[in-house]
Amino acid sequence: MVSNNNEQISGVTRRQALVGAGVSAAALAALGRLNGASAQTPAAATGELTVPSTTLSSEGILAILTGALAKATEIGVPSVVSILDASGVQQAFFHQRNALYLSYELAPLKAFSALAFRAPTADVAANFGQLDDPTLVPSLLAVPKVTLVGGGIPITVGDEIIGAIGVSGGTVEQDIEVAQAGIAALG
Repeated sequence: MVSNNNEQISGVTRRQALVGAGVSAAALAALGRLNGASAQTPAAATGELTVPSTTLSSEGILAILTGALAKATEIGVPSVVSILDASGVQQAFFHQRNALYLSYELAPLKAFSALAFRAPTADVAANFGQLDDPTLVPSLLAVPKVTLVGGGIPITVGDEIIGAIGVSGGTVEQDIEVAQAGIAALG
């Protein structure tokens, strides 16, 4: 399903929503190119809507959650895990005993940000230093539910993003390791 940038959504055009959020289509396109995407403008910037043909099943969500929690236990890092479907709806949230309170807030933000940027949050953060626009980072961080802290990773099947996982509890490297273990458990 494709819509153009001027389609009205709740009285606001898609372009107005992007600009109002402090994100221009050009900035999204630049970020996509820095992240290794093709030189084409990303679908989100052009207003294209896609519906994934593959979705996360309950069994898949449970496998991801179980794999992530097993890795967190193995490395001795009490973690919080949040799993979103492709539309950004939280499908699973679990906290291990003794996880940091801040992690309760960060895990869902990491998952949302990975889904919104369509890239791991650690990669997005690393790429911001390469952009010419010094106003981009403060503008993006003003958008609710966005973080650049590593530990959020999109869940993909082929080239299709079907969800995202956010992990918080340890160092960025540990959170990424736990998230990757969760995704690997999906098979």
